[in-house]
Amino acid sequence: MIRLLVGVLLVGAVTYGLMNRDKVGDLKAEAIFKEEVEKVENIKLQIERDAQERVRQIDEQTGQ
Repeated sequence: MIRLLVGVLLVGAVTYGLMNRDKVGDLKAEAIFKEEVEKVENIKLQIERDAQERVRQIDEQTGQ
């Protein structure tokens, strides 16, 4: 009877651990995705700033 109880508890603990591991993996993947999105947004903003600066330089050169 005790062996059965220990076995059931062990299976429950392993199952619980595996479920939480998946959740942790999902959270890590979500964090990595958010970092990559932030990098892309920063690159986009930098490109926009560079383009605005280039337009300003061209306007100055042409005298507008």
